[in-house]
Amino acid sequence: MLIIGLSIGAILMSFIKNNKEEKQQTKYIELKEEFSLNNGSVLKKGTMLKVDKSASEGYTRYILYVNYKSDEGIEPKTFEKENLIKPYWLYRIDSLTIKN
Repeated sequence: MLIIGLSIGAILMSFIKNNKEEKQQTKYIELKEEFSLNNGSVLKKGTMLKVDKSASEGYTRYILYVNYKSDEGIEPKTFEKENLIKPYWLYRIDSLTIKN
């Protein structure tokens, strides 16, 4: 009985350790060239994005963290839905046709 208890304990500890290590290995990507967002903004080469979620439709959602020191020019909003996400599509700049 003691051996069974120790075995179960060892299995649980291994599971907890592996699960904790997976959470600590957050995945990021680095942009190797400039990219454009569908709102006209540009993300520069070297920008780091955190991998958020891959969709079965074949795209991956990333998170861009930004810092802003002032409250000027921004407006706090409250929404009923707690995790409101408004994604933008990312495009390689050389794949866009630039019109003059």
